Amino acid sequence: MEAFGGEEKKLENQALIEVCQEVLLELESSQDVKSKELVGELSQHLYIEDGRIVSSSVQASYLPQFIVSLMLSKGLKASLVKKALRKFYERGVAVLTI
Repeated sequence: MEAFGGEEKKLENQALIEVCQEVLLELESSQDVKSKELVGELSQHLYIEDGRIVSSSVQASYLPQFIVSLMLSKGLKASLVKKALRKFYERGVAVLTI
């Protein structure tokens, strides 16, 4: 028997994964060398197949924070970070970084 709210949690996780996939596509299509390095580093934690996140060693609820934190630590252009934050915000995902 599935725990109360289990199906809702799956849908929420799927929505988080979808927005993270959109951000990753933006990074892959960017001409910035650092963003390509970041995608390579993310592949250590995410299994990506045909532009879709198939599995992750990071819990879905932490993926947005994880991606933005890596973007900041790798020194990506502010415009790329801003695009990612905007995409998360538009989808209702709060990403807090320190």
